Amino acid sequence: MFQSDSAYLSAKGSTELVLEQAWSDLQRWDTNAPALYMIRAVVGQDDRADRIGFRTVETRDKKILLNGKELYLQGVNRHEEHPEWGFAFPNKLMTKELGIIRHMGCNTVRGSHYPQSEYWIDLLDEQGILFWSEIPIWGAAFPAKETDNPLFVERALTMMDEMIERDFHHPSILFWSVHNEIDTRSQQAYDLSVKMTELVRSKDQSRLVTFATMHPMTDICLGLFDVIGINYYGGWYFGHVEFEEMLEVFHERCNEYGAEYTPVLMTEFGGAGIYGDSGWEPRLFSEDYQADLLGKSLKLFRSDPKISGTYVWQFADTRGQLLSHQPHFRDRARSFNNKGLVNEYRKPKHAYRVVKGIYTDHSDPYDWGSTLK
Repeated sequence: MFQSDSAYLSAKGSTELVLEQAWSDLQRWDTNAPALYMIRAVVGQDDRADRIGFRTVETRDKKILLNGKELYLQGVNRHEEHPEWGFAFPNKLMTKELGIIRHMGCNTVRGSHYPQSEYWIDLLDEQGILFWSEIPIWGAAFPAKETDNPLFVERALTMMDEMIERDFHHPSILFWSVHNEIDTRSQQAYDLSVKMTELVRSKDQSRLVTFATMHPMTDICLGLFDVIGINYYGGWYFGHVEFEEMLEVFHERCNEYGAEYTPVLMTEFGGAGIYGDSGWEPRLFSEDYQADLLGKSLKLFRSDPKISGTYVWQFADTRGQLLSHQPHFRDRARSFNNKGLVNEYRKPKHAYRVVKGIYTDHSDPYDWGSTLK
């Protein structure tokens, strides 16, 4: 279809044209059939072409629905980083990486913790992989006293606005995440969350607004969001409170804060496994311990009807923080965060095969022989 209009533009001026068309017989974008449509705008000798897709996403009774069908999300967290290319991640490697992720049985990826390459999101659009997109407001870097700083709030809103403007037409994006692991026990974080969610909903009502909390048992922001993400490293940082107790308290908090029908995703969990460190028992920092922890965690989450999906932390080992006086960062052996299912060169660990076995339901996750096939 073709449509045109004209406008007078003065020197150094600007204008906006709105063209309306009625499209019929559209195929919805879905994970099994990611239908895309090309759209092109031409102004003189300049043009801009892009692909768009059409689908609906909603929540109902703690479930996430895509085009009216219930979703169970199986995913990983992804950093856009490589030891040889850094953050200048080559397109060819992105294509290979997505193949590894799909082979594992994933239907979703979480972009942690910043907007990722447009080429990457194009690949997700093409291949029907769902995306959680978020801005770089993260954890300990922003304690409660910082989150009501006017400059901080302005920058947070600007980043959110720019991310939505850039990526609005990507059908693979289901979630806009406004922050990750800030102190959501505080009034400052609550007030910031109100501003952030209001901004997102004013710009886009076709997606779900979410966040990831590291305080699931004491969070006061649970009722503000369409979807709640939980980051909890039971069996690693927080072995003193196991997952069962955490989830029991968390579900009670949801009822208290009006989030009893809000879908819940486990957005970070896991432990470090040093590539090549394998023996006869699940020893701390070994591949065996990491695989055992993830297998048991996934089994628990998938048995909880109030959880709608999982994002393992993380896809690949990445370079990490080395300040050993910070207790939560004393596990950065090799100067890497070693919680990847594959190492920094994308070679699989035992944990990759365990997660693949669970995500694809093709094998017993604790049967090494079958998962190696």
